[in-house]
Amino acid sequence: MPRTQIGGVVTRVGHERTISPAKIRERLADGGSLERLPDHLPGTRLRAALFYTDAAIAGYMETCFAKGQAARRDAFAEILSTVPGRLFSTIARVPSEAKYAYPEIVARRLARNLASAIHLALADAVRPHAGLRPATAGRALARSVARLEGSYHGLLAKSRRRVADGGRAELLELVQDALPDILGDARKVAAPLARAVMRGGTKADTLSVQFAAVARRLAMLGAALVLVEWRLRQTGATVRAVTRGAREAHQAFRRVRASDSRRSLTGLRVGAQVTIRGRTGTVHFVNRPRKPFSTLTVGQISVRVGHKNILRVGWRAGTAARVRGRVKALGGRRIVEAHFEGLAHGRGVWEDWLAGVARPAYDLYPESIEGEWSLVTARGGLPMSDLLSRTA
Repeated sequence: MPRTQIGGVVTRVGHERTISPAKIRERLADGGSLERLPDHLPGTRLRAALFYTDAAIAGYMETCFAKGQAARRDAFAEILSTVPGRLFSTIARVPSEAKYAYPEIVARRLARNLASAIHLALADAVRPHAGLRPATAGRALARSVARLEGSYHGLLAKSRRRVADGGRAELLELVQDALPDILGDARKVAAPLARAVMRGGTKADTLSVQFAAVARRLAMLGAALVLVEWRLRQTGATVRAVTRGAREAHQAFRRVRASDSRRSLTGLRVGAQVTIRGRTGTVHFVNRPRKPFSTLTVGQISVRVGHKNILRVGWRAGTAARVRGRVKALGGRRIVEAHFEGLAHGRGVWEDWLAGVARPAYDLYPESIEGEWSLVTARGGLPMSDLLSRTA
């Protein structure tokens, strides 16, 4: 990938010199990258990184809505996969005393762009397309997804220890070393998973949901650690609140086992709590006064989501899903009424605490629905509302 000096993306207005987003976008479209930005201009370096990621995300999203753009889409997806390493490298080179050059609003925008890049890169990697041959989801693929989930949990636990000790430099070093490697492994896992999704089947759907849950949590973690690192640059109560949050977390994450989910309501009484799984059918939103709701099927089970329009958060026909709710009688038949989750366990679980920190940049629980769904549909559709509902 060709490199450019900072002069190649600077524009002059009278005696003023400033970074030009248009020039960055032009450079990016030609396959270029931004390197060798001067260390004595941390604000300029941050703005350049911000504009670079803005252009990469916008460029990728444009190709999703145009025909004949497969090559450009693949190129932008490759660029998005490099964003986490580039952003954390840029942040690491900003001196801790240069607070004027790195205000909180910039940290939030960087966090949002980082999460968006991870989300889109992994969704693109797992997207079925015409060039793939369908394949069966076997044990090797299941082990690969489980190892990926373990890598995420390991990074989560290590980050908690770094933050509890107040080690900003150590946190940056950890993230720079571990996050790009985990994302690289995720893209490798995604390729055979996309082939399995094309073939279909219960195993493929279960792994697709599990992969999506890890992908979204990696996006959340990246955004949260950008914001946590910014807070550790501050002084006094801001730093104490961050380190206290890490120390009070008695566990790194909550365990959710796919084996606990069901594909039917046989033998369950009305009022029972249940987790169901399957591929979704047509999704409807009934916008009636006072009590609007969404309806869909998950496998053969009817699901109702009260007061929520789940079309806004990426639920589409053909996505694989796992939903937790309560068995309810309706019109002589039994359905599942979905629960709402939120961040009820935020103080005791490090993952939930981080999700709260990341929420202004990337919402892990849009509409607070207690469930997970795949990043793409079985036909390769990539619902942009999934991402937009989390970053808007």
